[in-house]
Amino acid sequence: MNRSNRNHSPGSSVGSCFCPRTSIERVRALCSATVSCCLLTQLGRTSGRRYQTVLEILRYDEDSDESIVMAGWGRATQWLHNVEAGHAVEIQVGRTAYPPVWRIVGLDEARWTLREYLDRNRRGGPIMRRVLGGMLGWPFDGSDAALNRAIEQLQLVGVRPR
Repeated sequence: MNRSNRNHSPGSSVGSCFCPRTSIERVRALCSATVSCCLLTQLGRTSGRRYQTVLEILRYDEDSDESIVMAGWGRATQWLHNVEAGHAVEIQVGRTAYPPVWRIVGLDEARWTLREYLDRNRRGGPIMRRVLGGMLGWPFDGSDAALNRAIEQLQLVGVRPR
């Protein structure tokens, strides 16, 4: 296992979504078995080191083959800085891997996407609200006011094949 995957700063690799002892091989197997997450491979913009980051897919559009993911620490998310610098190497969704094209999702689309995601996953609502509150730094209750505030702070990103 590449030791660089044990970095747990905002937006870092495996530690931002999974237990720090989870190996990248297990994560890769999980991403191969489902399309609810994807594996982003990017190069550090200053170090040139290869990083792999697991991202949950909030919405998938079959027509455009685009996945919407969240940069949980907003503009401070390191993988987002690497992608913006042109260092996105590959994204793996399910069993398919490809060089990605990315875009920043607008506020209206982000609001709709996050609301739809929360509605679709109501059973896990209390846990999801707690996790979102932890990323945001304030109690997220799922209300429209909280959703609007969260969208101002978080960054949603669309990725699709080149």
